[in-house]
Parts: sequence; C-alpha cells; structure tokens
Amino acid sequence: MESLIYSEVARLEGIINTKIAEVKTEFSEQISSAKQKVLYWLLGTAVAILSSIWAMMNFMLENLK
Repeated sequence: MESLIYSEVARLEGIINTKIAEVKTEFSEQISSAKQKVLYWLLGTAVAILSSIWAMMNFMLENLK
C-alpha cells in the first residue's frame, strides 16, 4: 500500500512539473508577443511624430519664401 502511494505521488509530481513547464513556456511566449507589439506601437508613434514635424517644418519654410 505504501509503495502504491509513493508511486502515485511520483506520478502526480511528474504531471505537475510538466504543467508548470507548459505554463512557463506559454507565459514567456505571451510576454515576447507583448514586447513585440509595444515595439511596433512605439515605432509607429515615432514615425507619425517625425512625419508631423517634417510636415510642419516644410509648411513653415514654404511660407517664409
């Protein structure tokens, strides 16, 4: 009976460790995806800001002529 309990505990520990590894992998993939989305958003924002500055400077230079 005792050996049956130990073998069941070992089996459950294996299942738990496998599930923990799966959760860690999924969590790291989600973090990586979130970082990528933030970088794309920042890049898009920077391009929009630089384009706006260029348009304003171009407009001012055209009006100064």
